[in-house]
Amino acid sequence: MRVGCWLFATGALLLSLDAFAQLGPSRAYPIDTGSPPPPLMQFETKDRTTDTEVRVGADGHVLSTRLLTRSGNGVFDERVRGYWKNQPFVPALDAQGHPVTSTVRLRAYYAVKVPQSGAGLVFRTNGWRFRAEALDVKPDDAALRIARMTCRDLLWEYDFMHGLAPKAKLQHEELFHVAFAMYIAAKQLGNEARDSLIAQWDTLIGQTLDSCRAQPAAAYWKDAFVHTFESATPVGVNVQ
Repeated sequence: MRVGCWLFATGALLLSLDAFAQLGPSRAYPIDTGSPPPPLMQFETKDRTTDTEVRVGADGHVLSTRLLTRSGNGVFDERVRGYWKNQPFVPALDAQGHPVTSTVRLRAYYAVKVPQSGAGLVFRTNGWRFRAEALDVKPDDAALRIARMTCRDLLWEYDFMHGLAPKAKLQHEELFHVAFAMYIAAKQLGNEARDSLIAQWDTLIGQTLDSCRAQPAAAYWKDAFVHTFESATPVGVNVQ
Protein backbone atom coordinates (compact mmCIF):
# COMPACT_ATOMS: atom_id res chain seq x y z
CA MET A 1 0.00 0.00 0.00
CA ARG A 2 1.30 3.44 -0.93
CA VAL A 3 0.98 6.08 1.81
CA GLY A 4 2.64 9.33 0.78
CA CYS A 5 3.45 12.42 2.79
CA TRP A 6 0.23 14.46 2.69
CA LEU A 7 -0.35 17.79 4.37
CA PHE A 8 -3.47 17.88 6.52
CA ALA A 9 -5.63 20.95 7.03
CA THR A 10 -9.17 21.28 8.31
CA GLY A 11 -11.70 23.21 6.25
CA ALA A 12 -15.28 24.39 6.44
CA LEU A 13 -17.89 21.67 6.20
CA LEU A 14 -19.98 22.20 3.07
CA LEU A 15 -23.26 20.36 2.64
CA SER A 16 -25.19 20.65 -0.61
CA LEU A 17 -28.97 20.49 -0.50
CA ASP A 18 -29.09 18.94 -3.96
CA ALA A 19 -29.06 15.14 -3.69
CA PHE A 20 -27.30 14.93 -7.06
CA ALA A 21 -24.61 17.41 -6.14
CA GLN A 22 -21.23 16.83 -4.57
CA LEU A 23 -18.61 18.90 -2.79
CA GLY A 24 -17.04 21.25 -5.32
CA PRO A 25 -15.21 22.62 -7.04
CA SER A 26 -12.75 19.83 -7.83
CA ARG A 27 -10.69 18.47 -10.72
CA ALA A 28 -11.40 15.35 -12.72
CA TYR A 29 -9.16 12.46 -11.72
CA PRO A 30 -8.62 8.87 -12.94
CA ILE A 31 -10.17 5.92 -11.14
CA ASP A 32 -6.82 4.24 -10.57
CA THR A 33 -8.11 0.80 -9.67
CA GLY A 34 -10.28 0.82 -12.78
CA SER A 35 -7.45 1.65 -15.18
CA PRO A 36 -7.04 -0.37 -18.40
CA PRO A 37 -3.95 -2.56 -18.87
CA PRO A 38 -0.85 -0.38 -19.30
CA PRO A 39 0.88 -0.15 -22.68
CA LEU A 40 3.32 -3.04 -23.10
CA MET A 41 6.38 -2.31 -25.24
CA GLN A 42 8.19 -5.63 -25.51
CA PHE A 43 10.92 -4.35 -27.84
CA GLU A 44 11.50 -0.97 -26.15
CA THR A 45 14.92 -0.36 -24.63
CA LYS A 46 14.60 3.32 -23.64
CA ASP A 47 12.60 5.17 -21.02
CA ARG A 48 9.73 7.22 -22.47
CA THR A 49 7.57 10.11 -21.25
CA THR A 50 4.43 11.46 -22.92
CA ASP A 51 2.14 14.32 -21.87
CA THR A 52 -1.49 14.16 -22.97
CA GLU A 53 -4.42 16.54 -22.70
CA VAL A 54 -7.58 14.58 -21.90
CA ARG A 55 -11.10 15.95 -22.13
CA VAL A 56 -13.37 14.25 -19.61
CA GLY A 57 -17.16 14.36 -19.86
CA ALA A 58 -19.54 14.93 -16.98
CA ASP A 59 -20.29 11.19 -17.06
CA GLY A 60 -16.64 10.28 -16.40
CA HIS A 61 -15.94 8.99 -19.91
CA VAL A 62 -13.13 10.42 -22.03
CA LEU A 63 -14.34 12.57 -24.92
CA SER A 64 -11.01 13.24 -26.63
CA THR A 65 -7.23 13.13 -26.21
CA ARG A 66 -4.43 15.29 -27.60
CA LEU A 67 -0.69 14.72 -27.35
CA LEU A 68 1.13 17.68 -25.81
CA THR A 69 4.63 16.23 -25.84
CA ARG A 70 5.94 13.17 -27.63
CA SER A 71 8.26 10.49 -26.31
CA GLY A 72 10.22 9.83 -29.50
CA ASN A 73 8.39 6.53 -29.99
CA GLY A 74 5.22 7.03 -32.01
CA VAL A 75 3.89 3.58 -31.15
CA PHE A 76 4.15 4.30 -27.43
CA ASP A 77 2.54 7.73 -27.85
CA GLU A 78 -0.47 6.27 -29.64
CA ARG A 79 -0.78 3.47 -27.09
CA VAL A 80 -0.79 6.08 -24.33
CA ARG A 81 -3.59 7.92 -26.11
CA GLY A 82 -5.50 4.65 -26.31
CA TYR A 83 -4.84 4.03 -22.63
CA TRP A 84 -6.38 7.38 -21.68
CA LYS A 85 -9.34 6.88 -24.01
CA ASN A 86 -10.24 3.75 -22.03
CA GLN A 87 -9.56 5.25 -18.60
CA PRO A 88 -12.63 5.96 -16.39
CA PHE A 89 -12.59 9.21 -14.44
CA VAL A 90 -14.40 10.89 -11.60
CA PRO A 91 -15.50 14.06 -13.41
CA ALA A 92 -14.70 17.62 -12.41
CA LEU A 93 -17.26 19.38 -10.22
CA ASP A 94 -18.32 23.01 -10.43
CA ALA A 95 -18.70 25.32 -7.42
CA GLN A 96 -22.20 23.96 -6.81
CA GLY A 97 -20.94 20.39 -6.86
CA HIS A 98 -22.38 19.36 -10.23
CA PRO A 99 -20.33 17.15 -12.61
CA VAL A 100 -19.04 19.11 -15.60
CA THR A 101 -16.91 18.52 -18.68
CA SER A 102 -13.28 19.51 -18.14
CA THR A 103 -9.76 19.09 -19.45
CA VAL A 104 -6.88 17.55 -17.52
CA ARG A 105 -3.20 17.25 -18.36
CA LEU A 106 -1.62 13.88 -17.66
CA ARG A 107 1.89 12.49 -17.92
CA ALA A 108 2.71 8.86 -18.68
CA TYR A 109 6.10 7.32 -17.89
CA TYR A 110 7.53 4.10 -19.26
CA ALA A 111 10.71 2.91 -17.57
CA VAL A 112 12.75 -0.01 -18.88
CA LYS A 113 15.33 -2.09 -17.10
CA VAL A 114 17.45 -3.35 -19.98
CA PRO A 115 18.67 -6.95 -19.50
CA GLN A 116 22.32 -7.82 -19.76
CA SER A 117 23.77 -8.36 -23.20
CA GLY A 118 22.66 -11.68 -24.62
CA ALA A 119 19.77 -12.06 -22.17
CA GLY A 120 17.14 -11.71 -24.90
CA LEU A 121 14.25 -9.33 -25.44
CA VAL A 122 12.93 -6.83 -22.91
CA PHE A 123 9.89 -8.59 -21.52
CA ARG A 124 7.88 -7.93 -18.39
CA THR A 125 10.10 -10.36 -16.48
CA ASN A 126 13.16 -8.29 -17.37
CA GLY A 127 11.65 -5.35 -15.55
CA TRP A 128 9.56 -2.43 -16.81
CA ARG A 129 7.29 0.07 -15.20
CA PHE A 130 4.41 2.20 -16.45
CA ARG A 131 2.98 4.95 -14.30
CA ALA A 132 0.90 8.04 -14.83
CA GLU A 133 0.25 11.24 -12.93
CA ALA A 134 -1.82 14.40 -13.22
CA LEU A 135 0.06 17.63 -13.89
CA ASP A 136 -0.51 20.94 -12.09
CA VAL A 137 -1.82 19.22 -8.94
CA LYS A 138 -0.53 20.18 -5.49
CA PRO A 139 0.38 17.28 -3.17
CA ASP A 140 -1.99 18.44 -0.44
CA ASP A 141 -5.04 19.08 -2.66
CA ALA A 142 -6.58 15.69 -1.95
CA ALA A 143 -6.02 15.94 1.81
CA LEU A 144 -7.58 19.38 1.99
CA ARG A 145 -10.63 18.18 0.10
CA ILE A 146 -11.00 14.99 2.15
CA ALA A 147 -10.92 17.05 5.33
CA ARG A 148 -13.93 19.00 4.04
CA MET A 149 -16.00 16.13 2.70
CA THR A 150 -19.21 14.93 4.31
CA CYS A 151 -20.19 11.28 4.29
CA ARG A 152 -22.71 12.15 1.60
CA ASP A 153 -19.85 13.50 -0.52
CA LEU A 154 -17.81 10.36 0.03
CA LEU A 155 -20.70 8.05 -0.84
CA TRP A 156 -21.54 10.00 -4.00
CA GLU A 157 -17.96 9.66 -5.18
CA TYR A 158 -17.62 6.01 -4.17
CA ASP A 159 -20.93 5.01 -5.76
CA PHE A 160 -20.05 6.94 -8.94
CA MET A 161 -16.77 5.04 -9.22
CA HIS A 162 -18.49 1.72 -8.57
CA GLY A 163 -21.04 2.44 -11.30
CA LEU A 164 -18.35 3.31 -13.84
CA ALA A 165 -15.80 0.65 -12.81
CA PRO A 166 -17.76 -2.11 -11.03
CA LYS A 167 -14.81 -4.54 -10.97
CA ALA A 168 -12.32 -2.03 -9.53
CA LYS A 169 -10.92 -2.54 -6.04
CA LEU A 170 -12.12 0.84 -4.84
CA GLN A 171 -10.88 0.31 -1.29
CA HIS A 172 -7.45 1.18 -2.69
CA GLU A 173 -8.46 4.50 -4.21
CA GLU A 174 -6.90 7.80 -3.17
CA LEU A 175 -10.03 8.69 -1.15
CA PHE A 176 -9.01 6.06 1.38
CA HIS A 177 -5.22 5.99 1.07
CA VAL A 178 -4.89 9.72 1.63
CA ALA A 179 -7.35 9.58 4.54
CA PHE A 180 -5.14 6.88 6.07
CA ALA A 181 -2.00 8.97 5.61
CA MET A 182 -3.82 11.83 7.35
CA TYR A 183 -4.75 9.49 10.19
CA ILE A 184 -1.16 8.25 10.61
CA ALA A 185 0.09 11.84 10.76
CA ALA A 186 -2.64 13.06 13.13
CA LYS A 187 -2.18 10.15 15.56
CA GLN A 188 1.59 9.81 15.08
CA LEU A 189 1.06 6.13 14.49
CA GLY A 190 4.03 3.80 14.74
CA ASN A 191 4.86 1.14 12.17
CA GLU A 192 3.43 -1.74 14.16
CA ALA A 193 0.04 -0.09 14.65
CA ARG A 194 0.03 1.05 11.01
CA ASP A 195 0.73 -2.47 9.74
CA SER A 196 -1.98 -3.90 11.99
CA LEU A 197 -4.52 -1.55 10.40
CA ILE A 198 -3.31 -2.36 6.90
CA ALA A 199 -3.86 -6.05 7.63
CA GLN A 200 -7.51 -5.22 8.38
CA TRP A 201 -7.84 -2.80 5.46
CA ASP A 202 -10.74 -4.23 3.49
CA THR A 203 -12.84 -4.73 6.61
CA LEU A 204 -12.13 -1.24 7.95
CA ILE A 205 -12.99 0.44 4.65
CA GLY A 206 -16.24 -1.52 4.55
CA GLN A 207 -17.02 -0.36 8.09
CA THR A 208 -16.19 3.23 7.16
CA LEU A 209 -18.64 3.09 4.25
CA ASP A 210 -21.31 1.55 6.51
CA SER A 211 -20.72 4.33 9.03
CA CYS A 212 -21.15 6.95 6.34
CA ARG A 213 -24.35 5.38 5.03
CA ALA A 214 -25.74 5.52 8.57
CA GLN A 215 -24.87 9.22 9.00
CA PRO A 216 -24.65 10.94 5.59
CA ALA A 217 -24.48 14.45 7.07
CA ALA A 218 -21.43 13.62 9.23
CA ALA A 219 -17.85 14.52 8.32
CA TYR A 220 -16.28 11.71 6.31
CA TRP A 221 -12.76 11.87 7.72
CA LYS A 222 -13.34 13.06 11.27
CA ASP A 223 -16.58 11.26 12.11
CA ALA A 224 -16.44 8.08 10.02
CA PHE A 225 -12.88 7.23 8.96
CA VAL A 226 -11.11 8.26 12.15
CA HIS A 227 -13.74 6.72 14.41
CA THR A 228 -13.56 3.40 12.55
CA PHE A 229 -9.76 3.25 12.51
CA GLU A 230 -9.43 4.37 16.14
CA SER A 231 -11.67 1.51 17.18
CA ALA A 232 -9.34 -0.95 15.41
CA THR A 233 -5.98 0.55 16.44
CA PRO A 234 -4.18 -1.88 18.78
CA VAL A 235 -4.08 -0.66 22.36
CA GLY A 236 -0.58 0.20 23.57
CA VAL A 237 1.13 -0.46 20.22
CA ASN A 238 3.45 2.45 19.54
CA VAL A 239 0.80 5.15 19.28
CA GLN A 240 2.48 8.32 20.43
